[in-house]
Order: sequence, then structure tokens, then C-alpha cells
Amino acid sequence: MLTDEQIKSNIQQNIDRLLKIRHWTQKELASRAQVRESVLSDVKLGKSVPGLSIALRIAEALDITVDRLASDPPKENSKRSA
Repeated sequence: MLTDEQIKSNIQQNIDRLLKIRHWTQKELASRAQVRESVLSDVKLGKSVPGLSIALRIAEALDITVDRLASDPPKENSKRSA
């Protein structure tokens, strides 16, 4: 079972990685997820773990599941991109 700190770190890493892959800005993701940019910023900086509704909006905007958003990011040498 993952700790809150592990989940927070995984979410940060997955958001950063997927923003780079999609060539999106944080502002663009916030708009697509229909969340305030300040909320997304707090999540990306590890200041907060998003609640389920926010995590769902972020995951849907990134076209992944909430489970994938919170799970361990792929290793750098992995062939998977999302």
C-alpha cells in the first residue's frame, strides 16, 4: 500500500511527465481539467494531494485513469509513454 507521500510524489511525477509528452503548459492542463491553476500548482508542487473529484478531472484531461495518475511512473528506460 502506498503512503500519502508516495502518492503525492507519483502524481507530481506523472503530471510533469505527461505535460512534457503532450507539450502542454500547466495552465492548459488546468483549463482542460476545469480546475483552478492554483490548485493544480499545489498538486504539482506536492503541497496537497488532490481529492477524488480533482484527481478524476486531471486524469480525464490527461486521458489516463486515476489509478495510473497515482501509480509509480514508468522508469526512464521504459518504452511506455503513458
